[in-house]
Amino acid sequence: SKNEHSKALHMFEKTLCIHIATVGEWHPYTVGTYCNIGGVYSSMGDCDKALQVYEKALLIQLATLGKQHPDTASTYSNLGSTYHTKGEYDKALQMQERALKINLAAQGEHHHSTAVSYMSLADTYKKKGERKAVNSYQQALHILLTTVGLQHPSTAAVVRSLTSLYISPVAQTNTVAGPLTAPGRTAYSSSTNNHDTEAADAAGAADAADAAD
Repeated sequence: SKNEHSKALHMFEKTLCIHIATVGEWHPYTVGTYCNIGGVYSSMGDCDKALQVYEKALLIQLATLGKQHPDTASTYSNLGSTYHTKGEYDKALQMQERALKINLAAQGEHHHSTAVSYMSLADTYKKKGERKAVNSYQQALHILLTTVGLQHPSTAAVVRSLTSLYISPVAQTNTVAGPLTAPGRTAYSSSTNNHDTEAADAAGAADAADAAD
């Protein structure tokens, strides 16, 4: 609720003042509090203020942690999500691509944070009506199936998103990068075919689990 958000914002702002006074502007505690404040603004729908605070946090992280730190990737991701919410999808993609690049370098291909980066990219590509959404979702699905398994909520979310793309009339008539097709119908590449099979198997298993319930 608005009252709860206001209370949270007040608490984090008091915490921020304490951190700046005791450990300084450039301390991880301070950066974490900036990110918390940005999260509250984002939840309140005040994207502009959220972006200002996230940019402040990013500035400190780049100066203290560097460009390749997972925390820096997290802030890029937050910026990307906020731009996505604003409908500024090109800016969102810039932030999300930076987050993915850092996560691939710092966390590796088979890490949940990397999968989340692929998911965020896919969500934005989907909003833009680009077929790149399919490949990004497939990358996320491959990682999730090998790390957390089929029954994880993140895996289920990717399967649902892929399914919606395959059946979406908008996606099917996309003219930017060609039409989207159901798994196994079109060979984009050998690796894509493998991911298509994974998506189909995951979707089928999810349907079977739903039927069993």
